[in-house]
Amino acid sequence: MVRVTRRLNTGQLGQASKQWLGNRLWSARASRLGSFENSLVSDSKDDRSAPVKAYAMASEVIAVAGSMVIPGLLGLWLDRLLATQAVFTIVGFGLGLILGIWRLVNLSS
Repeated sequence: MVRVTRRLNTGQLGQASKQWLGNRLWSARASRLGSFENSLVSDSKDDRSAPVKAYAMASEVIAVAGSMVIPGLLGLWLDRLLATQAVFTIVGFGLGLILGIWRLVNLSS
């Protein structure tokens, strides 16, 4: 068996390895940036402007806060109306907490 080898001097070897390393780094950077850019840009058809999107998100947050507080306030009102000791208030705020968490989970998905 005849083996043909090409001997590279150190300058050629250094240049070849630099070229290979440069290509690998560029490829890794391009794939990482591509996945990063894809994560920033959603595929949704939402063509609203940024202030409109921010206003919509703020209104959702206010709605979640309202759904957490309003049942507790209704429970407080019922406790005062029926002269009970914080029974409906605790139930109302508990229900509000469950509703608020449920809305946050739905909002995030």
